[in-house]
Amino acid sequence: MKTVSVGSLTLDSTKTINNVELAYERLGDKNAPVILVCHALTGDQHTVGTEQNPGWWAGLVGPGMPVDTTVFQVITFNVLGGCHGSTGPLSVNPLSGAPYKADFPTLTIRDMVRAEYQALKN
Repeated sequence: MKTVSVGSLTLDSTKTINNVELAYERLGDKNAPVILVCHALTGDQHTVGTEQNPGWWAGLVGPGMPVDTTVFQVITFNVLGGCHGSTGPLSVNPLSGAPYKADFPTLTIRDMVRAEYQALKN
């Protein structure tokens, strides 16, 4: 699984999460125009996945497919607070050394988008 560090992120609630990481899948040439594929809140970053574990857009993204990875690069993040590799309730809180669990801050869609924007800038 690939992750990108976002660093510290101040949320709409004014709380800050430190050491934020987002899991992602990237396909295609890194110099090609980007298509950012967003998923439902219960989804994950596996747009294409693997042959053994196909992603939820496996038949739509790839060379010669409707979203052609010979023309575009495709990036999909697992959202902040997601349970598939991104910082979320099961992540270790660096301040306490224990998983956040119920202490994980409430998130807004804006917080999730802000995290993805920071990840894209990295």
